[in-house]
Amino acid sequence: VNDFILRVVGLTSCQYALLDIKSDILDRPGVRSDAAMLAEETGIPTLIWGFLWIFVAMVCSAFFLLLASKRPHGEGQGFLAVD
Repeated sequence: VNDFILRVVGLTSCQYALLDIKSDILDRPGVRSDAAMLAEETGIPTLIWGFLWIFVAMVCSAFFLLLASKRPHGEGQGFLAVD
C-alpha cells in the first residue's frame, strides 16, 4: 500500500510540473517567469523555452509512469524493502 501511495504522489508531482509550466508560459505570457528571463539572456523566445520544458517534463513523466507500472523484483518485496 505504501509503495502505491508513493508512486501516486510521485506521478502527481510530475503532472503538476506540466500544468505549472503551461500556466506560467502559455496561459499568462505577460507574467515575469524563468522562461522570460532566459529569453532575455539567450534571445530564444519564451514560448520555445516553455515548449522545450513541457517536452522534457512529458518525456520524464512517461518514463516514470513506465517505471512505476513495473512490478518490483524479488519475492513480493518493494523497492525499499529492508532485509
